[in-house]
Amino acid sequence: MSDKQSRFEALKAAFGKKNEKGNVENSAMWDKFYPFFKMNFDETAEIRFLPDLDAQNPLLFVIQNVYHILEINGKTRRVPCLKMYDKECPCCQKSQYYYNEVGDKTLGSKLYRKIDNFMQVLIINSPFDYPIDASDNPVRIVSIGPKLMQKIEASIMQGDFDVEPYDYDEGCNFRVNKTKQGDYASYDTSTFARKSSSIPLNLRERISLYDLKTFRIPEMEASKIESLLDAMFNGKSAVDEMDQGSH
Repeated sequence: MSDKQSRFEALKAAFGKKNEKGNVENSAMWDKFYPFFKMNFDETAEIRFLPDLDAQNPLLFVIQNVYHILEINGKTRRVPCLKMYDKECPCCQKSQYYYNEVGDKTLGSKLYRKIDNFMQVLIINSPFDYPIDASDNPVRIVSIGPKLMQKIEASIMQGDFDVEPYDYDEGCNFRVNKTKQGDYASYDTSTFARKSSSIPLNLRERISLYDLKTFRIPEMEASKIESLLDAMFNGKSAVDEMDQGSH
């Protein structure tokens, strides 16, 4: 088995393990994101996934940003799910308490964790104006929701590729198709290109990869999260200023 095949088998194993279980606060980081969702309906953006700079990332080109949304004094606040940092999470515990002990599914689901999947990409074709200076690093970050992520995983798990889809020489571009389903946007028809393609040399020479975990919501002390939960449910003052990092 070649090195490429071996890495790809490890990726499929990591996706399988993830499914068994199931720093964006910095405004400067948002400048590095490509907002494909700004497309009009029935438009397509073509992107090329790239590997994580962190070679120890078991998912190779994906990092999960897991968080909870708290509503405090009329404002919303994203706080990290501490399980993302291999620690007990007060929000998860509170969610399970309402689900299992109180039987209040509304409050339980309100505190349930949310997941974004961050990947870095080259923008091959954008249906809206998104210029990148010729001297600039062309790598951008995309945030993929769970439903679209399932399509990407399915293509990998079902054996649609012989090597990683982000391989510079034999990988495949990904076509993000935005359609309308009722009153909402749908990306259900998005798919990988049927044929592999090589990243042009003049473009790959400008690539400077990011360590994807630096785009996660930074870790927070459990005591601080508990204080925010207390403010949410009991109207008590939060430890920090709520206008910082509010949305």
